[in-house]
Amino acid sequence: MTGVSAIQYYSVTIYGQMGIAGDETLKYQAISSVLALVAQALCILLIDHFGRRWPLILGNLGNMVTFIISTILLAVFPPGATNNKSAAWGFIAITWIYNFCFSATCGPLSWIIPAEIFDTKTRSKGVSIATMTSFAFNTMIGQVTGIAMKSVGWRFYIVFVVSLNESI
Repeated sequence: MTGVSAIQYYSVTIYGQMGIAGDETLKYQAISSVLALVAQALCILLIDHFGRRWPLILGNLGNMVTFIISTILLAVFPPGATNNKSAAWGFIAITWIYNFCFSATCGPLSWIIPAEIFDTKTRSKGVSIATMTSFAFNTMIGQVTGIAMKSVGWRFYIVFVVSLNESI
């Protein structure tokens, strides 16, 4: 419930609603994906040095702050209603920062921690339950986000702000 599925699956749609042309939306999503790969590489290189706890706490805090900012941008400058280029660029920058923050901390750690907390006897079951839960929630968010964006708009992002706040 970090909101990564909503941002990654629907950022092209949101960019389009904010007045960014078709091919440009794909370019900005590609930049976001490259930033995510760099962040994941940094996590792999540095996670044993920093440990698991503080990167996860700080990552969730960073994710929550970026979701608050993006929620405010969507509420004050509704997609398609204002043609505010600064708000559109602000939203793009915030999604890039969010994606970097998530990919440097929560993304990789959500796979590392389940593999490390179970003993060898229960590891396969524990990791499979963690994986199933992750994919179930990602699927649910992927199915619900488009509908929620149309029906409740920016208010949908409050779900992720609250979820991230609870995980800190």
